[in-house]
Amino acid sequence: MEKTLGLIIIFYNDEHRLNLDAFIKLRNYKKSCSLCLVNNGSDDQTLKRLYELKHLYEDQVGVLDIKKHKPLNAALKAGIRYLKSHKDYQLIGFIDSNDILNFEDFINWVETFSFKESKWKEILMVIDKKSSYMRNLLRNVYSIKDLKTNMEIK
Repeated sequence: MEKTLGLIIIFYNDEHRLNLDAFIKLRNYKKSCSLCLVNNGSDDQTLKRLYELKHLYEDQVGVLDIKKHKPLNAALKAGIRYLKSHKDYQLIGFIDSNDILNFEDFINWVETFSFKESKWKEILMVIDKKSSYMRNLLRNVYSIKDLKTNMEIK
């Protein structure tokens, strides 16, 4: 069974780099993936472009506008609160818009959420053993312990 994925993508002044066609392809490719597009205090037309995308997929794309630029963790937490207030996701992931080099990279990233339960347990164990920076970054956003014990993966 495919997992319900909430994907948070954080944008800052990405008006000219925002490729709406790539997001349209993603929506056609991965129907169970809902997007939370976070505008992190952009002072260009990024927010307008994000609303154009939301208009195409009203029920599966949410736009969150943070008026003043915040650190990544703060923007990410806002995105998580937004997703959790709209639906109960089995998995929530995030990516910064700077990390999306091309559509194929983006799809590969999203495909990581299609593993079986045993693979997910393995991934969580590896994440838990990583460097303290990675562990602290993830724990500031979402507790690995909570992921291991509370998330139902079918």
